[in-house]
Amino acid sequence: MYIFLSVLAACAWALSGTLMAGFYRKLDVVSASSYRGLALACVMMPMLLFVPIQEFATIPQYWPPIFYGSILVAVGNIVGAYSIRHLPIGIASALSTSFRTMTALAMAVYMLGEVLTGFQFALVGALMVCVILLSLSNKRSDFEGVNASAYFAGVSMTLLVGVVIGWSMTMIAAETKGMNSILLTVVWENTITAILLSTAVYRGLCTGNYFAKIDRQSFFKIALFASPTIVGTMAFSVAVKLGFIGIVSAILSVGSVVSAILAFLLYKEKLTRLQVSFIALCCVAIAGLNLAG
Repeated sequence: MYIFLSVLAACAWALSGTLMAGFYRKLDVVSASSYRGLALACVMMPMLLFVPIQEFATIPQYWPPIFYGSILVAVGNIVGAYSIRHLPIGIASALSTSFRTMTALAMAVYMLGEVLTGFQFALVGALMVCVILLSLSNKRSDFEGVNASAYFAGVSMTLLVGVVIGWSMTMIAAETKGMNSILLTVVWENTITAILLSTAVYRGLCTGNYFAKIDRQSFFKIALFASPTIVGTMAFSVAVKLGFIGIVSAILSVGSVVSAILAFLLYKEKLTRLQVSFIALCCVAIAGLNLAG
């Protein structure tokens, strides 16, 4: 069951990220991420009606890991939005997914005592090689607007996204297994939103630039595009209660393929055969980690 939920989470997150790419490229990253979070908060609040009253008393118990995990995710959202502005979605997704998986596996050993076998370590090494080759293969990409400095900045950002998101996922999985999944989803996402909004306000106080202006129709569109995130977060929160975080994170690599396909269909982003091969090899390596787990 947790494998299905992990695949569902991967597809939902990939769908939302790909649909939001247009706004990430149109708006500044802080505004786009803040609007996304605010829209999610509006959509999610009715879900609390399905949470038993007594469950709300557990929030203080689980608040520290949720808060620290939310800070990491907020950083990941902003940095991830930046990377999508400068790299093809499929490449950015493959890079961040690979490093997120490796971070989650390492943190699982440290926090949960999930020991890797020699075969798993070999697959992690193979995955690292695939990631490096994938990033190098994009130097000749015909993706418009990518110059050398933006390319390397985008790659660096995706690596950072993978690390902070992998760290956050492991922290949440390890420390909140006893929390109601719906309540965890709402509190986690709303805490991320509060941090993003605070960042935007702080920027506004310092520079006078608070939020990029958007119309009501655009906000509703952001709410629609961000909605799959709710499904993804819910599925993830249940999956990590049923299975191992390292395996769940590995299965989430399906999102790389989904992102690449959606980017081709929605944004006409072309990937070379070599790049497609490296993405496939990344997924094979992560799938091998799943089977080895």
